[in-house]
Amino acid sequence: MDNADRTNQLTRLEQIYLERGPLLDDINQVAPWHAIYRRRTLELLSVFLTPSTRLLDLAAGTGIFSRALSDRVGSLTLVDALSTMLDKARANFEAAGLLRTEHKIRFLQHDLTSDSDDDDQLYDLVILTQALNFIAAPEKLFRYVARHLAPAGVFYFDIDTAFRWAVIEALSLRVGNALHIAEEKRDIERRIVGAEYFFYDRFDIEQALEAAGLTVSKVRGLCYVSPFVHVFNASADFLVREQLDSRAATFLDPKALSELQRLDRIFEHKLPPEVAGWMSFESRRVRNE
Repeated sequence: MDNADRTNQLTRLEQIYLERGPLLDDINQVAPWHAIYRRRTLELLSVFLTPSTRLLDLAAGTGIFSRALSDRVGSLTLVDALSTMLDKARANFEAAGLLRTEHKIRFLQHDLTSDSDDDDQLYDLVILTQALNFIAAPEKLFRYVARHLAPAGVFYFDIDTAFRWAVIEALSLRVGNALHIAEEKRDIERRIVGAEYFFYDRFDIEQALEAAGLTVSKVRGLCYVSPFVHVFNASADFLVREQLDSRAATFLDPKALSELQRLDRIFEHKLPPEVAGWMSFESRRVRNE
């Protein structure tokens, strides 16, 4: 993706988030697949948190993840390419009473695919959630992380899998787009969110990390069954309760959602991560022996 394409991508994303920004937190609370994904992600991140942890949230969006973690770390920096998203994140933190003087929180606007870098800090935990699929080539982003990751730090990130979206598109009778996703690793028709959406397999990720001086220490599959409940709603729906299909809305019941989450966890130990809804990676700096 050249500079013009990247500019167009950011413009599309800004338009989408201007329209749907207020719903971003709702979809993580209402859509059952996102609710389970969020619970599991926060559970996995919790093991890296200490009162002194320096946390960097990349492509932070509304800050939904770092907001949940902010009281358990020593400092927090949120980075996003879109000023509109940072404004929304700041407003969310303020509304939650989290912008206290004794708690160090920064909001930085930065395009992670650019060559510039004005941040001179190191971080113990760097997270990138629900964002890598928007980036055509992750190499520059991974180099950015390598520059800012503390020697013993952890880089945690995830990606939507091609398998998940190929199946959802095929079951939605858009087999042509499913083939594009499977064969070309790209949502040609922009059905998923309305912007360019790219897919990477495990080898792609490991190769790009290695080139940046990082190495994978753990790969997991997250959510093996729940993402396919999404088939009851159009791919690009940013959902509120009123828009959730009645079959998907069954899982608004806590007991039903808990059972669905339990089903996901069973397959987490039995199936490869490539066929999950998301693949998550834990990465560290390569040690020079």
